[in-house]
Amino acid sequence: MGDITVYPAKKRMVVALIVVIVLTALFFILALCAPSRIAPLSWVFIAMPCLIPVCRAVYLLYKYRPYLFITNEGIRVNSKEPWEVRFSDVEQFIPISHRGYQLIGIRYKKNTPYWKSDEEMEENRKERMLCQEHPGAPYDIVAENLSMSREELLEVLNKRLNHPS
Repeated sequence: MGDITVYPAKKRMVVALIVVIVLTALFFILALCAPSRIAPLSWVFIAMPCLIPVCRAVYLLYKYRPYLFITNEGIRVNSKEPWEVRFSDVEQFIPISHRGYQLIGIRYKKNTPYWKSDEEMEENRKERMLCQEHPGAPYDIVAENLSMSREELLEVLNKRLNHPS
C-alpha cells in the first residue's frame, strides 16, 4: 500500500470564506448606514470582529498544507507541532464525537506507554482539544473538514492497522 496524504477540504473553506465575506460586507454596510451616534459602536462590536474569520479563512487558503500523512508505519498529524502515531502501538481506531467535533479515537495496546483507560482519556479530552499546537494529541485525531470523510479515513487506518504491508 502506498502513502496517503489527506488535505483539509478546500471546497468547504472556499464556501465558508464566501459566506463570511458576504456577511462582513452586510455588517459594514449596516455600520455605514447607522445613525452617527450608533456608528462607532457598530464598527467596534459588529463590523471589526467580522474581519477575524475572513482573515483566518484567507490565511488557511493561502497556507494550504496537508493535514495527515499515512504511511505503512504510522500516521503523522501535521498540526502546529506535528506528532506521530505508530501502527505497531495501536490496537484500534474508533469514531468519537466530542462537543460537536468529529474525532478518530486512538486506542493503544496495553503494553505501550500511551495506554490509558477509556475513563482517563475521556476526562482529559477537553484539555487535549483546547491545545492549539496539537489538538487531540496523542489520543484523538480531528477528522472534520478533510478531503476524506471520517468513515473513509477510519476504514483506511484500520485496514493499515490490520494489514501493514
